Amino acid sequence: MDQLTKWQLATVKSIQVLYEDDDLPENADEQLETLDRQSVLLGDGPELEAMIRLVRARDGRRLALSNLYNMFSQYCQAGGKLDRWHFLHTAELFEVQRLFGEQEVEASLIRGTSALEHTLEEEVDITAHWPDYDPDEDYTRFVKLIDWAFEDGVMTYQDLKLHHFVRTVRNRFAHHTWLDRGDDFDILVLSGRVIIYLLDAHVQARFNAIEEVELENFIEGLDPDEAYLGVIEDDHGWEFREFQKRWRVPDSQS
Repeated sequence: MDQLTKWQLATVKSIQVLYEDDDLPENADEQLETLDRQSVLLGDGPELEAMIRLVRARDGRRLALSNLYNMFSQYCQAGGKLDRWHFLHTAELFEVQRLFGEQEVEASLIRGTSALEHTLEEEVDITAHWPDYDPDEDYTRFVKLIDWAFEDGVMTYQDLKLHHFVRTVRNRFAHHTWLDRGDDFDILVLSGRVIIYLLDAHVQARFNAIEEVELENFIEGLDPDEAYLGVIEDDHGWEFREFQKRWRVPDSQS
């Protein structure tokens, strides 16, 4: 792996520091003055993580993440192999995990499905399905991106079902009041877990496409058939219609 890409990878791995629950250091300004700036700029893991932890303590997570992304962007411009989506999608995964862990389940649902939609926009060759597509003028629907991704072999049939599941739950929670939609809280929580699983899979696939780049899994490997699809179908009574490739929601949840 070339040195620029190693530095890029170090910045991506440092995102995790911004979401750890450990106590933030005091006297951040004083400690920042003692850091070896050259080591930070050269992507030294421990020094970089120490700086990001201190910047978070002083300025908050958002500004610390912005500083980290600026470093990543400089390495991109200098010729590193990773593109901006390696960083942005990883950051979105951690942010969705944070919201879900803090019981902001509906927020994690909206944020997570938005991130998945953005991810598919990058992974799918939209012009192969929509020759006149203009990214500055036209809007692609999430449902179409999922179908196109499956048609193009970007995702498996299993992933198709999971993407359509979270899309369906998102639509029901985004466009209906709690009185109208009839869903129970368990469906919402399950969709949050599925979103994290899918985002993690997309992030891993993006890194795996770059030779020699290895990134530790964020989520422990699961069997989605057992952990998710079986629960959706057997426990909650949802039915995936093979011909339409859409979920049928039970009457009790309509």
